[in-house]
Amino acid sequence: MTQQVEAAKRVKELVLDGFCIEYKALSICLITDYYTHKGLLDYAFQVHIDHHRLGGTVSEIDESIDKSVARFFELKRKCYGRHR
Repeated sequence: MTQQVEAAKRVKELVLDGFCIEYKALSICLITDYYTHKGLLDYAFQVHIDHHRLGGTVSEIDESIDKSVARFFELKRKCYGRHR
């Protein structure tokens, strides 16, 4: 596996285990661990960043861990350069 695939797999495992991953102003977490709301899904993942290259704050909630992890790394590349 490539280094990028390994990193994405590790982030996915950590988030599913209840950890919030932060890199500078970027974060990904299982938001339902922090908020219980009737309208919220059983599993909802949040990717959040506040960065000038994006023109401010981006905060997205999705029920797919794979989409959320992909978005996390996409925003990381856009704002901070190469995938590490």
